[in-house]
Amino acid sequence: MGVKRPTLILAIALVVAGCSGTTTRGACYGGSPQFPRAMLDGPQLTPEQFAETDEGQILEAFFLDGPGAVEGQWFQEADGFSIVSPSLVLGYEDGAVTSMTELEDGEVTGGGSCIPTLVRARAETARWALAEGWDRNSSVIPIKVEGGACVTGTRTRVITRIVDVDVIESADSVDVIVWTKERLTVLGCAGVGVDLDSEITLASPLGDRALYNAGLVPHVRVDE
Repeated sequence: MGVKRPTLILAIALVVAGCSGTTTRGACYGGSPQFPRAMLDGPQLTPEQFAETDEGQILEAFFLDGPGAVEGQWFQEADGFSIVSPSLVLGYEDGAVTSMTELEDGEVTGGGSCIPTLVRARAETARWALAEGWDRNSSVIPIKVEGGACVTGTRTRVITRIVDVDVIESADSVDVIVWTKERLTVLGCAGVGVDLDSEITLASPLGDRALYNAGLVPHVRVDE
């Protein structure tokens, strides 16, 4: 799969009513933690600038000389940081968000890798793949969307709901964002993964244009 970064110029947006007008934010895959979407464009601070902040000194003490030194290689290799708040810092490699660190009362309390994605209201972008039998010469493309289900006893209940499919078309590419929401689950539920059937409706057949999951950052090409 390829990686796409350029900005689309000539576009047609097909948006399902009900989700438009709300703020789109960045998040780590799974929907949490959230942060301003602009932070997906690159770090606010260089490592040198970050080292002069209170948060930078806390992370440096923890990952270079403290209990996090064993796992601190990512900190040394990061090429920038963004301070979301006094309790959350994002780390970057090659200009992309790759990690998050949580702080409280001047100490590192958690963190880990971060696969950046988008969230809007209570919906988040989903991973999806082309369904078997899809056709470049068609304007309706079937897809399989990653979701979840809850298993209790002999019953399996799908808890992921597709709420919106955004399609942005240009002369040489098509960007698609699938938005999903999770229903409330019950205690004692065993979670399992499921594929949800959906489709992409285009203004014209896909043809030779590239098709991207634009809900992931950076965008991921899915038709190769």
